[in-house]
Amino acid sequence: MRIWTKEEAALLRHDLENMLFPEMVPDLIHSLGCTLPEDDSNMLNQLAKAEFRGFKVLELLSSSCNTVQAKSDHPEELDFIQQHLSQLKAQITDLSQGPITRAQISELIELTFWAGYHAGAHDTRTILQRHHHNGFQQSTIHSRAAGRSSAERYHAVDTLITSIASYIQARQDSIGKITRKRLTAAIHELLQEFAAINDHKQLPALQQYLNRCPSYDTIEKRLKAHQWQPSIEGKPVSLDKIKQEISAAFSHETIRSLLIKTIA
Repeated sequence: MRIWTKEEAALLRHDLENMLFPEMVPDLIHSLGCTLPEDDSNMLNQLAKAEFRGFKVLELLSSSCNTVQAKSDHPEELDFIQQHLSQLKAQITDLSQGPITRAQISELIELTFWAGYHAGAHDTRTILQRHHHNGFQQSTIHSRAAGRSSAERYHAVDTLITSIASYIQARQDSIGKITRKRLTAAIHELLQEFAAINDHKQLPALQQYLNRCPSYDTIEKRLKAHQWQPSIEGKPVSLDKIKQEISAAFSHETIRSLLIKTIA
């Protein structure tokens, strides 16, 4: 078992308190000489007792986000998780009211994936970042290599584009028909504006792109891989409307946080 210094133990306790599901790293908790509680303050126990565990995990994750957000250094990423949880709840409500289509099932799976992905990424970053920056390792956590590969940087931008697409696709019924070309253009313009800010040009995730912004073609290829399709009929909404919807959910601070977090 790792023997922590007094300072390291205090920092680790702080990090555990800022995780959404600290119960998922029992080895770290045990390394501090602590044990997981056996009552309902242990979220895993609540899940085990729940009749509908899927609904319960959404409830617990949302509650944890609210608790952690008040003291988080990165509240915007918790906002992003909450957005996906809200979409999930809305989709579940829709599914309970009528015939279920293949498209609805697909959206439900996708929303579930992104909510879990970002929640897991948050907890991984929370528990790893301090140890990575301080340069010490633990027996239960292995710090990542200091060098970031080109593949990781591309992955960060791909993840951002896919996250925006998922966000918009889940809202097409309320926004209106959104074509791939207009969505591509809206994302491209948003990222151009983001990259024009001097501080953003230094982000590792943007270094491989000319003018520090993925091209229109790069974004379109990512959306094709995402299998973007308009979900409703009718007249496509304007480019300005799409960009307005994206900008409202993906501020420059949110974009910056996502790009840093994905390759951190």
